[in-house]
Amino acid sequence: MKIEIKYSTSEGPHLINISHAEIQQMLQSKVLVVTQPTPKGNKTITFSGTKQELSDLGDALKNAN
Repeated sequence: MKIEIKYSTSEGPHLINISHAEIQQMLQSKVLVVTQPTPKGNKTITFSGTKQELSDLGDALKNAN
């Protein structure tokens, strides 16, 4: 899965790549956090929200083209 974040004044996109293994780990642990190494340390990607917001996001992802 690729998540791309673009800022209106940024030099370029900021990519977040989440592997299938990381998605499976989130499913198994029920903790929506992925930590990945970077050249200068780590980055942590956290999905947070109410149960309804997370459910709606899941529905949106399932129904995406």
